[in-house]
Amino acid sequence: MSAYLVGQTLVRNARPDAIVRPGWEFNGTWFWWTPHDTAVWKQCFRQVVTAIRSTAPDVRIDWNMTGHQNRLRNGDGVWGAYPGDDVVDIVSIDAYDSYPASTTQEAFDRNCTSDSGACTVARFAREHGKQFAVPEWGMDHRKGGGGDNPYYIEKMYDLFVVNRDILAYEAYYSAGAQEAENVQSALVADLNPNAARRYLELFGTPEPPPSPNDLLQRGQ
Repeated sequence: MSAYLVGQTLVRNARPDAIVRPGWEFNGTWFWWTPHDTAVWKQCFRQVVTAIRSTAPDVRIDWNMTGHQNRLRNGDGVWGAYPGDDVVDIVSIDAYDSYPASTTQEAFDRNCTSDSGACTVARFAREHGKQFAVPEWGMDHRKGGGGDNPYYIEKMYDLFVVNRDILAYEAYYSAGAQEAENVQSALVADLNPNAARRYLELFGTPEPPPSPNDLLQRGQ
């Protein structure tokens, strides 16, 4: 489907302001659209956005990377692929608990503040007047992942609270045990019982979220 038709389809189906993620997880090596020539990739991204907006001007464009991949396949830094503020509304990252797992504050900070870390993405979004999002996040049972790690749930919750003024959305990705090659992130009792319990405590409560000062006092 051409980018023009994407916009037309959204408008026809009463979704003119939908969020669209062209070339998601571009800095990974598992999709064919990973940049080989960064300048060409950025120009293609801009052309796609221009085409979509020509038929759906209210669409919100989400520029999305994956975590733990600071460099592109061609060796360029991940931020070299940013196509420009004029074609981006949301800056986002897919962040799983892996490579290495965030089981301590030090490990979480190291991952989060790396070039392809969620804290770095949030800071960039704020500095550029954009919204921040985490379209996919969760546990990771693959090699290098943290498995059933409730600490990661807590730290991601804290990240969302601190950035709630610019948070467009976040979505926990649920993959079950039957998907053996996937992250197996589902919050069910027989797979991630501890993480599931912590998620319910933090995200399932009707109480207002803690303030940034509260987070600091509890040792963020």
